[in-house]
Amino acid sequence: MHLGGEDFDKAMVNYCVHKFKKRQKKDISKNARAMRRLQVACEKAKRDLSSTTKTSIEIEVAFVSWNGMEWN
Repeated sequence: MHLGGEDFDKAMVNYCVHKFKKRQKKDISKNARAMRRLQVACEKAKRDLSSTTKTSIEIEVAFVSWNGMEWN
């Protein structure tokens, strides 16, 4: 398996979605805005990792419940 470019980005995004779901019990993969923010944050982290050995990935995700429906 070659991890470069988009493959690496997808692997990072999938890893973050899995970790978020495990920690927060929320599935952000259904939220297009959250996924786009995560993708951009992962791309930035990949660029950061080209010049450092450590970085963080932080995004703001809001799940608001109203009458039993999720509005993202």
